[in-house]
Amino acid sequence: MSTPRPPRLSSLRALKHRDFAFLWGGAALSNIGTWMEVLALGVYVTKVTGRAEWTGGVAALTWLPAILLSPLGGALGDRFDRRRAVALGALVQMVLAGVLAVLAFNGGLTVRWVAVISFLNGCAVTLFMPAFSALIAVSVPKEDLHSALSLNSAQANLGRICGPALAALLIAHTDIGWVLLLNTLSFGAVMLSLLGVRGAPA
Repeated sequence: MSTPRPPRLSSLRALKHRDFAFLWGGAALSNIGTWMEVLALGVYVTKVTGRAEWTGGVAALTWLPAILLSPLGGALGDRFDRRRAVALGALVQMVLAGVLAVLAFNGGLTVRWVAVISFLNGCAVTLFMPAFSALIAVSVPKEDLHSALSLNSAQANLGRICGPALAALLIAHTDIGWVLLLNTLSFGAVMLSLLGVRGAPA
């Protein structure tokens, strides 16, 4: 009597599901843009102030909201339509990135503006990221959840690798404003991806 083979685990299997594929693609492009902005703002603050502690301080402002607002973000992800929550979060981040780009092109960008917008962006990420994580979890059947979570982590790491590399290339040949503009446009990928998601709202 032959022993039944265990089901094969494929790390790419979650991409066969339409909802997940749309969400994954939009998030990957947006993450690349976000990390482009992170490097560009770090270079800008260091160049203007000449002090590494200012750069570290601005980075800390980005992550400070996570300490205070994470429980609220989790509650929002449980109680409201997750697609709308993710779309609202992407819209807020797009507006903030757009303000930075306009200031950069007009010569009005300052370290103070960078600090304030970095803090507000951190608030937006903290409040709306749990809704995105929950949306990922329900975009695939239970047996493909491991694949979905692995791929989601992979696209996040892909952004950390590709984003700074692209930003460095652009800064070397253009102005920081173009990096910030590309990040602004990258949030449109998230909004477009949500249009393709067919799953029922929470």
